[in-house]
Amino acid sequence: MQTNIRRRLSRWLGVWLALAAFLLPGGTPVSADTSSTSSAPEPVRVMTWNICGESGGSTPADPAYCPFRNDPQTKMAAVADEVVSRHLNTVLLQEICSGADGSQLALLQTALADRGQSDWNFATAESRRAPSPGDDDTGRCRGGLQGRLSIAVGVRNKITWTDQVKLPVDPAWGQDQNQILCVAAQGWEPRVCGTHLSNFGSSVPAVPGAQAKYDAEVLTVQKEVSAFGSVVLGGDFNTSVRSNLKPLYDRMAECDQQPFYPSDPVNETTHLGLDATAANTDPVTHALKSDRYLPTKIDYLFSTAGFSNCDSDTGQADTADYSYQDQPQCWDATHPLCKPNGFSDHTPLIGTVKNARVLSWGLGSASSLPDRTVVTGGVAFGPDHGGSAVLTGSAKGVVTASGPAVDTRNSFTVSAWAKTETTGVVLSQDGTNTSGMMLWYDGSEKAWHFAMPNSSGIGWHVDQTAAAADPGVWTHLTAVYDAVAQNIRLYVGGGSPTTAAHTARIPSSGPFVVGRDRVNGNENGYLTGSVQQVQVFEYPMTDAEVGALHGTLAAPTATTTAPLSDTTDAGCWDIPTDFPLLPTQTAQPGHPLYGIVHTTTPSLSVQVAGPDPSAPVHAVFTVWDDSHPAQQNLPDGQSGSPASALGGQSTLALSLQDGHTYGWYARTSDGTSSSPSTTPCHFTVKAQ
Repeated sequence: MQTNIRRRLSRWLGVWLALAAFLLPGGTPVSADTSSTSSAPEPVRVMTWNICGESGGSTPADPAYCPFRNDPQTKMAAVADEVVSRHLNTVLLQEICSGADGSQLALLQTALADRGQSDWNFATAESRRAPSPGDDDTGRCRGGLQGRLSIAVGVRNKITWTDQVKLPVDPAWGQDQNQILCVAAQGWEPRVCGTHLSNFGSSVPAVPGAQAKYDAEVLTVQKEVSAFGSVVLGGDFNTSVRSNLKPLYDRMAECDQQPFYPSDPVNETTHLGLDATAANTDPVTHALKSDRYLPTKIDYLFSTAGFSNCDSDTGQADTADYSYQDQPQCWDATHPLCKPNGFSDHTPLIGTVKNARVLSWGLGSASSLPDRTVVTGGVAFGPDHGGSAVLTGSAKGVVTASGPAVDTRNSFTVSAWAKTETTGVVLSQDGTNTSGMMLWYDGSEKAWHFAMPNSSGIGWHVDQTAAAADPGVWTHLTAVYDAVAQNIRLYVGGGSPTTAAHTARIPSSGPFVVGRDRVNGNENGYLTGSVQQVQVFEYPMTDAEVGALHGTLAAPTATTTAPLSDTTDAGCWDIPTDFPLLPTQTAQPGHPLYGIVHTTTPSLSVQVAGPDPSAPVHAVFTVWDDSHPAQQNLPDGQSGSPASALGGQSTLALSLQDGHTYGWYARTSDGTSSSPSTTPCHFTVKAQ
């Protein structure tokens, strides 16, 4: 993919326009503190779940038996509870009825709103069942259920673009035909895609070329997601054979292929099918003889960025004992009454996408902090080192989040810039008696310390590591807990860490705090000093990643072309000219596929940040005309417009020609060095 990009870009080398865009008027560069940025870009916390919402079967011995099939309200309440309790912002659902009042999806949206989450939006793509006698509409939901059989992608955000592609399955082969459905969410870097593949394995031996047909489905999915530089993909892939999904594993990480804490199982079960074979079924009553289930993994989550955690919530899958001995009423020939203990034959598979910060406080001003963050005591905000919070320990100055930033039983990374000369705590997260993590300066030792408790009781029971400090000097600190390696690490600057073993996994459910910790149930260690650029990540950084966090410019994020079209993603397609088009895509001159901007004066914007808040950075845009390079007339060095409300956003206003197609990318620069480029974006101007 990158080879094709470089080859294509080299053709237009003579017409590229390097356009430096600064955030402040007159070309003044923006500080990396980004003090108007209230929080980090939201990490994608995603669940895929085949809820078997439309499957039939009156008893567990029937094919495709689904618990709570005829009680959609209870089933959707369970889905909503899972979404809310797991703090999800993305859901991928298969076998769900949608598109009508009273449909399962409508009930789910109501249930979410009842739980205080009315800001969910969903896109759907219709499925078609294999034909059967009397089933004249293979897309409708049967048996009294409302709506159309679908897959759904939901985000707790505004959906700005959707695309769906039918999978190459003919229902006449005895298989359902589904689609891959992709969406873009406002301000999110990755596209989110959901799908449901049909099974052409040993269960359909009569289908000629079954493996080739399944492979064609996988390649269709691969082609769709390969159009995006950053993507999250999930769904029911109907295979437990890893090699069947090799084209996807070759490009993306699957969330459950590594442990995230000690004893965390990998490749967990996601499907529990009842053994309804003849050997386990009474030949007269057809009742099951035992509660034997056949566990497999056929549901997957993939991401180009990887994952910081992953879990198959097996407690949500039905594992009830339906044998005649345990539930005789389930086998009543007239009115069978079965009692499931779960909501589907699939489990929800849940992951958090890696490389997204879960907390980011610039601390350049009080207004930069998120809602419900509390500033108390002696805290002032000043210009030192690009903007920082100045805390007075004697006045108990602290900045407190509305809740915990991480689960301290699992891996995480915290970092901050700090300056102090007296003993005090830079950051912590409250536990019941002792903070779940603490990063502080010891004035008597002239050393930085990072510690985590090895007991939840009263007393100073911690594992800690320390590193030498330069008092009164701005210092970049990074602390890592690796739950799998069972150690903690402290980095001062980007150098080698000091390390200590940490085998206990102690929870801390209190708020994340800058300026103090908690010991023996009491607030303690108030800091007299300055803090800025506090960041928290839900995964353990490696030495190389910490070095990059400390000293390397990162490529801009949140690339946007505005105004967005209602029906297309205006500006971030990247498909080489020799890449096969999908059935729903239409070629444009000079490039197969473009977003659309309905104005000749759009604007480009990116989010920029640097590792050192005292060193100014800016965005550099490169723009070219794909269709008629000679008519490109933008001057070099055009400044971006001010963006005072979003201090980290650099925006460039353009004046373009109607009907032309354009490409662009951006880099972060500090005037000396530049970051890698963003993925090239493309759009067509259609003002008329």
